[in-house]
Amino acid sequence: MNPITAPTDYQAAAALLQGRVILVTGAGDGIGRAAALAYASHGATVILLGRTGSKLEAVYDEIESAGGPKPALVELDLATVKKDIDAVLTNS
Repeated sequence: MNPITAPTDYQAAAALLQGRVILVTGAGDGIGRAAALAYASHGATVILLGRTGSKLEAVYDEIESAGGPKPALVELDLATVKKDIDAVLTNS
């Protein structure tokens, strides 16, 4: 069997994701940050979701200064939101 290989010189079109909205969790740093910046650089409007507002704001500013579509910012800790939902369901 021959493995399928991707071309080594592939470059995604600049507007490949234009008109798309992409939610990126962990967007404040690491892989999430890199993904958010890459999606925005290809025209996507990104929703930046993460626990630390200051990190999300830095990514937001970086996207705007690069000329990307204006992102949305959501500061949320997914680990604690489950507790909040469970408390609401228990009390209803």
